[in-house]
Amino acid sequence: MQAEKHCTSKTDSEQPKSKWQRSIELLQTSGVTALITVVLGGAIGQYISCDIQTRLKEREFRQSWMKTAGDQAIAAHSQYLTQEQDAVKRAYKLIGSYISALDDLIYVTGPGFDAPASEIAEQITLIQKKHNEIDSLWRSERDELKLLMGYYHPADPQVMDAWDELVDSLRAYSSCAGTWHQSHIEETDVKIDDACRLEKESVGKKLKSLTTRLEEGRRYAWEGWESPESLRNALESSVGLDRKKKHSSQSEKIETPSNSVMNATQNANKQRKP
Repeated sequence: MQAEKHCTSKTDSEQPKSKWQRSIELLQTSGVTALITVVLGGAIGQYISCDIQTRLKEREFRQSWMKTAGDQAIAAHSQYLTQEQDAVKRAYKLIGSYISALDDLIYVTGPGFDAPASEIAEQITLIQKKHNEIDSLWRSERDELKLLMGYYHPADPQVMDAWDELVDSLRAYSSCAGTWHQSHIEETDVKIDDACRLEKESVGKKLKSLTTRLEEGRRYAWEGWESPESLRNALESSVGLDRKKKHSSQSEKIETPSNSVMNATQNANKQRKP
């Protein structure tokens, strides 16, 4: 009986193990453990390396984009300021010529006009012709110049107001000078010190006011361009390059540097103080 029990116990201890038990024992061996460590470590390392490379490429692209957009923005802004200067110079040149022509209408009636008697009629005719040409040019271009003033100073409506006031004062001076000239056309020794004095003084005041507003406008034009950091912020805000949105959907349309240049300029204009 004891021998039989011993055989039975031995048989139970030597029963075959299940596949699950064998798998567990296999995984517990040092060789398999090392293999799993190598495989998982390599996969994780590859993932990390790929992620780092992706971030580096994104950073390199962002830096390259910022350089290109920055160069284009600076060039566009410089061109914008140059065109604004040209428009102002053109306006001042025409205004100066117009005032000079009106002054001449009055001057020919005063004692300072000392042309030879035989040439007085001819000189007066030339002065009248010059006035008519400039008056015609002023009438044809003043509205265009007004539009240019508004275009280059969108954040300062007082520039337009100052321009309108100057135009009104020039109209009053032109009317006064024309009337004076017609009333004293046959005279050359009239006292002209007080001729249209108030109207001309008004022109000077309105011209000074316009100059002040234009100077303020040019100061606003540089807002957002004082430093590389300001320009960078303007460009980033114009195309949504906030780092919090860098993982947005790739299907979203990417704005090109050329478009962002105009947006950056417009944003800078919108931020100017009224």
